Amino acid sequence: KLPSLHYRPVDLITVAEIRETVANAASTYYTARDCKTVLTRLFELAGADGYCNKNLPSYIVLPKLEEKERQVFTEEEQRSLWQLYESGDNRAAIPLLMICTGMMPGEMQRLKVEHIDLANQKIVGVGMKTKVRKESPVFLPNDILPIVEDLIASAQPSGYIFARNEDKWYADYYAALKAANCRRLEPYCCRHTTA
Repeated sequence: KLPSLHYRPVDLITVAEIRETVANAASTYYTARDCKTVLTRLFELAGADGYCNKNLPSYIVLPKLEEKERQVFTEEEQRSLWQLYESGDNRAAIPLLMICTGMMPGEMQRLKVEHIDLANQKIVGVGMKTKVRKESPVFLPNDILPIVEDLIASAQPSGYIFARNEDKWYADYYAALKAANCRRLEPYCCRHTTA
């Protein structure tokens, strides 16, 4: 994100330069905040090694955080996704499984056959972030069981249910939405739909 700073001696970087670089690299709050975090750590290390004695990242002005209320998939959009899946487009399994279970994208990407307990209708061992989430099972409602059975049958030789490449996973997710004529809702909207 910050190639103009890659080879710049840290003691020559100015406040104006660091602000402009981050502003050009990141137009949204979270991306700018991540850039600021990385630069803060780099300047701390440079200071510890005696290369500079300044904390220029503290002068970075972050864009305003614009939190939007998450949208949910309408019943019509959900029906369209089911119809897409039933027509043979397996990509629709991604949003459908997320809508029915509330799983997060990272959990979906690490899902393996061994995590799925069909007999007890749950997924175990894929939780992320918090201790409670890691230890809590994900319950499988009756409606999604046929899709889960299909996913198990077509799992990759490694046991993973979905593509391990994050870009491909997201591409498949958004392609399913487009093919089902759904709005381009981000994956976390599936969790809000579950709720």
